[in-house]
Amino acid sequence: MRSYTQSVIEAFATNGTPVSQVAIGNEITQGFLWPTGHLVPESSGQADWGALTTLLKAGIAGAKAGNPPGNPLQVQLDIDAGADATTSVDFFQRMTAALVPFDVLGESYSPGCRARCRT
Repeated sequence: MRSYTQSVIEAFATNGTPVSQVAIGNEITQGFLWPTGHLVPESSGQADWGALTTLLKAGIAGAKAGNPPGNPLQVQLDIDAGADATTSVDFFQRMTAALVPFDVLGESYSPGCRARCRT
């Protein structure tokens, strides 16, 4: 995760388009890079957030490592819970508690999609 993200950020800079903001994942309320980072409830009914936060930290470290010196880079975490304040607050509190470094909250909102779009 770290090396891939670093290589992508470096490639943009090498081509004269350094990145000013990067989203690590997209709509990651259910996690990302399944099955490793999938937020599946354990037998206790609680999801294991450790793998997801580890992947996020690796991606963020890679983005920062690939960013050219002096280029401002903001890190965004994007979830798809724009209509669900409880989920949003819970998600970002967990990210903060796990010391996942980010600058921007991303919130997608798709009306009518919440129930049928989740798996």
